[in-house]
Amino acid sequence: MKRYGLLVITFMVGCTSLGKDFQPFRIGVLDGSTGAEKQNIEQVVTDTIEQADLLYAEYVAGFEQGRSQLCQGNKGYQWGLEGNRYRGQCKGYPSEPQFKTEAERGFQRYIQPEDFPR
Repeated sequence: MKRYGLLVITFMVGCTSLGKDFQPFRIGVLDGSTGAEKQNIEQVVTDTIEQADLLYAEYVAGFEQGRSQLCQGNKGYQWGLEGNRYRGQCKGYPSEPQFKTEAERGFQRYIQPEDFPR
């Protein structure tokens, strides 16, 4: 949850100007690699512009790259230990079962650290 607020702030800053600094691919990588839900076109492109479809396609490509970075089975435990819950972020990836198991194990330790030996 703590990352969600950062994503919203980052996203809002990224969307304030759709000039050369607007980088939908980068926003997509950030969202995908942190387990955020994929945004729809209206969330990515808030102004009416001719390049909306192209910018959204860049965002989706970045989001999928970010998901591939996140959805490595060996990253699940640390991700859960940071307080993140598995909500299907890695659905469709071969590593999903391992990532999900490790994320849930890490999250359990996050919410009940005293129950685990150090």
